[in-house]
Amino acid sequence: MGREEAIAMLRRSTRLQPQSVNILHLHAKMLHLENKTEELAALLNGVVATEGGQAEWRAYATSLAALWLNNSTAEQYRLLDIGLKLQPDSCARLAVYAAMHESEGNFEGAIDMYERALELLPTAATLYNSLAVLVKRERKDVKGAKRLLEKALQLEPHDPETLFHLAICLHECGPRNEANADKQIALLDRVLAVRPQ
Repeated sequence: MGREEAIAMLRRSTRLQPQSVNILHLHAKMLHLENKTEELAALLNGVVATEGGQAEWRAYATSLAALWLNNSTAEQYRLLDIGLKLQPDSCARLAVYAAMHESEGNFEGAIDMYERALELLPTAATLYNSLAVLVKRERKDVKGAKRLLEKALQLEPHDPETLFHLAICLHECGPRNEANADKQIALLDRVLAVRPQ
């Protein structure tokens, strides 16, 4: 089956099951991959504008529209706000919001979104890592960043990014002695073991 046939099938599926999150995802992704921007915009904006309907379906459409449509930053935030109102407990939406805040230079807003996301999903090592980098860089709180990275490392002991950032934090906030230097070297050795290049 070619891509055009797949898109035609997904159009039919969308008409038959208009509030299916899975069909919406597949349909939107195929349109995005094929650069069918106008049809993608019509699909997503139609879902966003629908009164009633499943909150998850509408919230998901707002996230896709914010990410994939060429909207202004203000429109991206408006769409994400709609999604958060529909599903305030969406960790994924909060993480997207955090990344947008960070790219706009609103670091405190990004930190707040990462903290809210971690309240919902305290097992997300990637979120601890992202939050730690911001806390260290923007708040100059190396010890706070170290605590966050230690949590991330408990969850994903072989993540090279976490290992690297933790080694840097130990260097910056740890005592200047041989034991601390050995910990830093051990962490960096683990980074090289995971990513030898």
